[in-house]
Amino acid sequence: MRQRQIMALLQETGALRIGELSQMLDVSDETVRRDLAVLQEQGLLTRTRGGALAESVRLETSFQRRMRENGVEKREIAQIAASYVEDGSTIIIDSGSTMAHLVSQLRNKRDLVVITNGINHVEDLLSNPSLTVVVTGGMVRRVTMGAAGPLAVESLSSLHADHTFLAAHGFSAEAGMMYPSFDEVAVKRAMIRAGAQVTLLADGTKCGRASMVRVAPLDELTRIITSPPISEAEQTKIRDLGVELVVAEIPENAELTLVDPPRSEMG
Repeated sequence: MRQRQIMALLQETGALRIGELSQMLDVSDETVRRDLAVLQEQGLLTRTRGGALAESVRLETSFQRRMRENGVEKREIAQIAASYVEDGSTIIIDSGSTMAHLVSQLRNKRDLVVITNGINHVEDLLSNPSLTVVVTGGMVRRVTMGAAGPLAVESLSSLHADHTFLAAHGFSAEAGMMYPSFDEVAVKRAMIRAGAQVTLLADGTKCGRASMVRVAPLDELTRIITSPPISEAEQTKIRDLGVELVVAEIPENAELTLVDPPRSEMG
């Protein structure tokens, strides 16, 4: 009975966190984990870190799935990031799912010049007629919907922005900002060089996560906007580097924001 309830809830929302399910079902987190494990073995859902996706979500692209994963955290992080964007400024926005949430927060901004390698961002940005949109060149990587490679790096080398907003696969005070793709790492480094201020947007699950390539040490950043979980010790280490650290408060009753996927991916 309880497992059928879980499946019904997932079919309605597409994705839920363990804490949300335990509250809805009035059972412990451990009980929910056992139920999710059973349902995954039956091929009825996909486990994620801290929650689960309905099986139908597996049919989406990897980018679309990431838009749903930690959606509440990404939305809150994006809202904070948008508060740093002043009307009339020039900004650079990286590719990726967290950045797509940031783009959606810019609809009320005026007279921005937005430089981006995120192909999926363009349509949403153009919906605001007061924005000027500049798209880098490069080869598009489907997993991030971002343009990468030498063309993207070259186009960024002659540009300057008031603010750069970056995504990462992982970060820590010791390892710095990490990412698995050499092509996109080069673009991120060019974005760092082009921005007067540089802000990393990364939810707390990415803190301490290792990846293949180091993009930059954290002291090359102006600030990091993240979410729980991030330990007090790690917060202290990051702030000791001179980096502003903003940890978003996640409302207990917050609902996942399921953002529509890019039209080019919908088929």
